[in-house]
Amino acid sequence: MLKAETNFLLFWLANLTLIRFGCEAPQSETHSISPSEAQQNKPEPSPEPLWLTDPTCCKVTPAPVELKEAWQQFVQDGHYRLAHLEDMKFRGGERVTTLYDFPWGDLGYAQITDADHLAAIVVDTTRMDDARFGLIIFSAPRSKNGAYVAHWLYRDRDLSRAGVTRASGELYVSEYGDDGSEAVCNVHWDKRQRKYVCD
Repeated sequence: MLKAETNFLLFWLANLTLIRFGCEAPQSETHSISPSEAQQNKPEPSPEPLWLTDPTCCKVTPAPVELKEAWQQFVQDGHYRLAHLEDMKFRGGERVTTLYDFPWGDLGYAQITDADHLAAIVVDTTRMDDARFGLIIFSAPRSKNGAYVAHWLYRDRDLSRAGVTRASGELYVSEYGDDGSEAVCNVHWDKRQRKYVCD
């Protein structure tokens, strides 16, 4: 009986000791964080995958250095960027198209032999309306020794339900109506107007 009482007494003494030291332990200070401190301590968002911002980055056949340079020069001030699927208003029934492509045909343009074009739907970052899109084509004229020149096919236009496709070196633009209809046109260089047209 004495052993049981001793164990019981030791148990209660140990608990009282823990409670006493717990009460005497210094209390941690609470510190409220201001919104500006919270913003400063916010982790940096991870960068977007390169292929979401630079169509020349991940081409199966590497893009020419001159095309990469032309794209970087085009987007460097942040006014335009490559369109993302999140910018688009596809409804699910549209035929699969892409937001950029590399047509290898000449498109009627006096370009360097074997130089691919780059056609890309882009977004004007200074605007939020439906007409913030454009479609730009980079081509390498023979007269520029490999340097690429940017040509607007469309600018300040609602292309939120449009895409580009390539077939046998030709470039096509598909635009979808609210009723699900599809309008397709063929892109080519108009020598008289000295610009790309789509009809």
